[in-house]
Amino acid sequence: MTISAKFFGGLQDLIGSSRVTLCLESGAVVEDVLAELRERFPALHEKLELGISKGYLNILLNGQNVRFLGGLETELSNGATLAFLPPIGGG
Repeated sequence: MTISAKFFGGLQDLIGSSRVTLCLESGAVVEDVLAELRERFPALHEKLELGISKGYLNILLNGQNVRFLGGLETELSNGATLAFLPPIGGG
């Protein structure tokens, strides 16, 4: 199945794009996307791990925060879009 991953803020700077397309096995979950991203974009690894462990990286599946679904075990469907939103600072 095909999944789109969208990146915002400094995350897109780490991969040089705001969107990537991933091909995954049927039955894939959010954690599978993270594993694929870590492999394809090593520069993302630290930011993803830190953001997830500290709880400040929001991951949205088709507009819904995966924290309120099944977390990293949330099952994906073909054509799904995951958005990775780091915290935004300003003043």
